[in-house]
Amino acid sequence: VPAQSIYGTPSRSGVWMAVPKVTTAGKAKASCQVKFVVRRPGELVVDVDYDAARGKVSGMKAYLPGKTVTLKATALKGFQFSGWYAGEKLVSDKAKHRFAMGEADVRLRAEFVPKAAD
Repeated sequence: VPAQSIYGTPSRSGVWMAVPKVTTAGKAKASCQVKFVVRRPGELVVDVDYDAARGKVSGMKAYLPGKTVTLKATALKGFQFSGWYAGEKLVSDKAKHRFAMGEADVRLRAEFVPKAAD
């Protein structure tokens, strides 16, 4: 039976990073990162789905309504950023996306696609 533990540290932005680690005696270790957003009274959450094997996203956290949200997408080697999507609707094709936080939680998807061969 594997031993499991979670280690984490809250950041000033209210995001709690936890790293579950699973180990078995004499076998390879596996780990993953999980983000938890701590929501204070009145705050709303900006969450982004993305493929971490293709790129990184920053700016996911809790915001008060009216505050400026800045999301940044960074493609990994071999990929390029193609857009921010709300469902199937393209919201922006800029890697840095700014908007005013509305009155509801926001969920977007950051798309990264393979770079075309040169």
